[in-house]
Amino acid sequence: MYLKRLTVPWAVKKKSHKYVVVPRGAHAGDKSVPLLVALRDMLGIVEKGDEAKKIIKAGKVLVDGKICKDYKRGIGLFDVLSFPEAGKHYRLIIKKKPKFIKISEEDSKVKLCRIIGKTILKKGKMQLNLHDGKNILVTEGDYSVNDSILLDVAQRTIKSSIKFGPGCAIMMKSGEVQKVKNIERGLHKKIILEGESETIFRDFIVVGTDEPIIKVNE
Repeated sequence: MYLKRLTVPWAVKKKSHKYVVVPRGAHAGDKSVPLLVALRDMLGIVEKGDEAKKIIKAGKVLVDGKICKDYKRGIGLFDVLSFPEAGKHYRLIIKKKPKFIKISEEDSKVKLCRIIGKTILKKGKMQLNLHDGKNILVTEGDYSVNDSILLDVAQRTIKSSIKFGPGCAIMMKSGEVQKVKNIERGLHKKIILEGESETIFRDFIVVGTDEPIIKVNE
């Protein structure tokens, strides 16, 4: 399946080809970038799609610490792209449009994930459903929907967590990071930000307290 280049929300050359591949995977289509497009159009690692496919199929690209051989794999918010042979690492952020920022090898080992759901299981276990489609089983800890966890991408274990509430820092859909002053949970939930501005109760992710705990800007 393909999309017309003129309609996609990614930074691609609009006149080079008429169509681009559709991203597939856990991330929503309008909030993710196909791996092939990431390599060719956004990072400029290759010039042609066939070159991108060759690199990907050879297992030279890691997504969240694991080899990915699917050139249509959708890369979404805070996903980490690594090229071990070149020693380069990138994280996808959303600033009105998806954009990759260069990060260190150390930063590439972790990823912030928003908890979008949780399920209580038998024997005291709880399953956390994350924004990138991952599910994490835990036996202890205080986790709620809209909290964020700092995930070890290789081990898929939780290193730390950040509660959603007054005083936390959130990244909004625009890519701007602001601190939460208060939360109004009435009929229409609203997040009151410092400076008395407000935002709707969606399209945000907790990124820290005083400042983001991972690199989220260039």
